[in-house]
Amino acid sequence: PFGYVEQWLTHVTQDEQHKALIFVYGRKHAEQLAKKLSQAASFSAWPKSAIAPYHAGISQSQRHQLQAAFTTGEGRCLVTTTALAMGINLPCTHVLLRDTTFFGDGKLTRKEITQILGRAGRGFREGHGTILLRPSDTWRSASLKEALQTGHFAPLRSALQREDEQHRYHRHKHPQQAPEEVARLLTSVLSRYPHDGLTHKTLYQLLSHTLAGKELADKIDEGMLWLTDPMRHLAYKDEHDVFHLTRLGQKATHAVLPLSLAAGVGQLFRDLWSLSWDQVIQQWQPLDQLILLELLTPRPTRLRRFSEGLAKQLDHFFERQSSLRSVLFTRWFQGPKGHLRAEECLGSLGVELHLTQKGPIEENARKIGYMATFHALVLLQRALGVSVKDLQTRWKVSDLPGREEAWRDNHLWLLAGLAKVYDLPCFYFHLKEECDASKTRIQQIKYDLKRLRRQCYDLSECLTYCSPLGPLLRGIRHHTKGKQRTRVGPQTIKRLEQAGFTQLHQLAACTTDELIARGIRKDLAKQITHYLKTLKIKPTHLPTPLV
Repeated sequence: PFGYVEQWLTHVTQDEQHKALIFVYGRKHAEQLAKKLSQAASFSAWPKSAIAPYHAGISQSQRHQLQAAFTTGEGRCLVTTTALAMGINLPCTHVLLRDTTFFGDGKLTRKEITQILGRAGRGFREGHGTILLRPSDTWRSASLKEALQTGHFAPLRSALQREDEQHRYHRHKHPQQAPEEVARLLTSVLSRYPHDGLTHKTLYQLLSHTLAGKELADKIDEGMLWLTDPMRHLAYKDEHDVFHLTRLGQKATHAVLPLSLAAGVGQLFRDLWSLSWDQVIQQWQPLDQLILLELLTPRPTRLRRFSEGLAKQLDHFFERQSSLRSVLFTRWFQGPKGHLRAEECLGSLGVELHLTQKGPIEENARKIGYMATFHALVLLQRALGVSVKDLQTRWKVSDLPGREEAWRDNHLWLLAGLAKVYDLPCFYFHLKEECDASKTRIQQIKYDLKRLRRQCYDLSECLTYCSPLGPLLRGIRHHTKGKQRTRVGPQTIKRLEQAGFTQLHQLAACTTDELIARGIRKDLAKQITHYLKTLKIKPTHLPTPLV
């Protein structure tokens, strides 16, 4: 298909006023195609920035530069991902949708395809959309043509007005999601009045003017009951009957964090402090952060089903592995069939165990704990640079390549929000009023929360690069902070990996001249060798990448 893409882009850019967007599945596809097009003879006369990848992995400054270049005409073509179709609003005349079928997820819907094609021809500008279909794609040309020509769009309605059978079934299967939808809207309104709060009457007046109108206003009691539940503690009503968000509710709302996730983490930590189990939080590991997200994420990943064989494999892994640990797994989830402690942890987190599931609730809780640990471990190993091939072989998963990018992006978003929740004011009232915590204990808890925030930031950086050399990037940034204008970045890490370096101890055995000979800039090579000398890494020693 590259030949067709090249031919298409050559044809549509004959007019200098034309600009193109090419939509592909993932980041790697976007980078590979943009690079290949840039190197093609057809576009050799174009500036280097004329064709560029555009995806969620680039920095905000890079994104602004690409947008500016595309607007002024210096940029002629952006290769982007279908995941960004809703967020792209650039002056484009032509769109090519190269990928319509995704491994592990199936085909794009008619609505999604229409959304992508609609990126062309904004305002008074005429637009043209092209879809590339392969023989292996799920969509057939005739059926896709018919769907695009005859398909009609449902009338615009609020999600709170859905009363069809499918939605009623969804509400029955996930009872807490219905009031949470209302609660999310209520927190967005209350967050605008952090000091004064709002009465029930004012909330009703404000929400009556929204799209859902009276349907939403009538659900205020349901939503506020959900928010003020002591198990969630996201909002409260004062003595004057005025509703306010708690500090936890404010942080979760400003971070656009799922409310059930913020409430679950908050309740678990309050329970641990009430039991004086401060040491559990002090033993918290990066793997525990990911387990929390797997248990509470609204979009969980499913790489394989639970089996006792998988449970034994996890048990053996943690027996042999000392650098990757989890206090959640060892204290609550790990154990043979009939182990009963998992339900305690899931209860604090607010994870619902439905009676419709087969088997005893206690056993279902154990299975949920094992599966959350399994998925968190796979993601953490990938973040530390373990190859997809090795993970698929070890854990017997087959669709990791098709799910990895969306999985990582989801957790990057959640980790950023979780870091904001790890803030002492979110728990100060509970510590003083319920735990009668001393000043010394509160200071220690403040330090513990700071360590958890740092874990979230380190995890985010590892998930961004998924390289075994990730610790080098983080370490040099901290070591040279404010001292060097130019520091080692992702491109240097990629160049080192291409040169065959996969472990820090391999780099420690190299001199500056040897790194320069491998294509590393002189100033960056000096940074690398100087930093590794400060760590005193021996050729056989590999430091733990996360603390």
